[in-house]
Amino acid sequence: MPEVRNLWQTEELFSDHYLKARLDKNDWWPTDDEAKPLWEFCKALYEKRYLACARNNEAFTRQELLDKILEKLGFPYTDNLGLPETQQDLEPDYILYPDAETKEKVIDRSAAERYRAAVAILEAKKLHHPLSQLSKHQQRYPHQQIRHYLNEAQMLSWGILTNGNEWRLYCRDSKPSHFFALNFEVAVKKLADFKVFLALFCPAAFVRDAQGKCRLDQVRESALAAQANLEEDLRKRVFTLVEILANGFVERPENHIDDTDEDRSKLYENCLIFLYRLLFILYAEGRNLLPVEPRSRKFYKELSLARLINPLKNFSEFDSRTRTRLYQDIQELCHLINGTDEKKNKEYSVPRYNGGLFDADRYSALERWRVCDAVLADVLRGLLFNPLPDPQQPTLPIETVDFGDLRVQQLGSIYEGLLEHHFALENGRLTLKTDKAERKATGTYYTPDYIVKYIVEQTVTPLLAEIENHEPVKSSRTASK
Repeated sequence: MPEVRNLWQTEELFSDHYLKARLDKNDWWPTDDEAKPLWEFCKALYEKRYLACARNNEAFTRQELLDKILEKLGFPYTDNLGLPETQQDLEPDYILYPDAETKEKVIDRSAAERYRAAVAILEAKKLHHPLSQLSKHQQRYPHQQIRHYLNEAQMLSWGILTNGNEWRLYCRDSKPSHFFALNFEVAVKKLADFKVFLALFCPAAFVRDAQGKCRLDQVRESALAAQANLEEDLRKRVFTLVEILANGFVERPENHIDDTDEDRSKLYENCLIFLYRLLFILYAEGRNLLPVEPRSRKFYKELSLARLINPLKNFSEFDSRTRTRLYQDIQELCHLINGTDEKKNKEYSVPRYNGGLFDADRYSALERWRVCDAVLADVLRGLLFNPLPDPQQPTLPIETVDFGDLRVQQLGSIYEGLLEHHFALENGRLTLKTDKAERKATGTYYTPDYIVKYIVEQTVTPLLAEIENHEPVKSSRTASK
């Protein structure tokens, strides 16, 4: 898992887009007056105790940093209380109560009653201790440890894992690999950033309403809804985008694509591959998997798809029906990912991957063919923006799709929805048809789940596995700790 480099890392628990665009629109978002005293306290405390905590053990970090932050947040707590009704000796470092009155009511009662009155558990580590690596003298990573506590503490849905610098949220109902991480060191530098910490880690964020939902549940549900909506929207769009791309290839005589079943079949396959390459790159950029070195801006400035977002909002950009510079730039990016030129991989801090999706020899037609800037710009706009920008209303705000909110399986599902189709000529243009000659306009055609899994395993998963395990990636992570 990548280290937290910026303010937060969603890891599929929350929606990155929701946090950026909607979090501060909620009525519970802290005001300046509410946040400033706590921000000033935490900023001063962190700066004052940082070196001492870094040089000492977990107990010191808890006593000199975490205890004080929790108290200032308004969390009464009990420490090292064993989990009830379990055969194992499990003692989370803290159980957190919503207020002092609640703690007082159960202070002399059984462990089970005290856990039922709590709103969360918290597991602590010494400052900067890696949270996704094995702890000394322990059998589990801290990440696994908090997950295990949550699984055993059936009365609690949310847990916090922190080393003082990185604060993570875990939900018992989510997948084990899902969490939200906030970089506390970054958060205390600016009041606006600190408000994110305060909004998501204060006692009120964990208190359930009459429907049994807390603030964090609502934020998580928005992430799940965002994922589903994004997948469904892309599923509908990709059919039109494949048709636009195919007709763009055919329109260029120099591509030598004839009106034969053989050429149409080859065109169909290569259009799907090219579109899926775009989806993969957008996903990898959205997840900060490209480039490996976060400090390098060369990749983003010269080759990334993200650099095209602002120019694509302007319809006077990339409007040529003859130039193919945009296509050539994307092909150069594909060659980089495939590792065609090792020197360029080093230059752009991107490792070489061999998943097959970007193999120039396997998909040699994409090396020979070209598509004009205007056509490819329309395809990219269809992927990047929702809703699509309107050239007649250029002043309207344009929202960019956040591909980081997608799961790998959803990418496979989108690709799977395009299978079992073919091109047919209709009113002088190529359109997608099913084998029954029915237009697939919605993308709701499903194949068995094992096929979806196969697609993911054969395309996205090998590439992402190489990203995770490639030596430059590991070196970059080590350097960022």
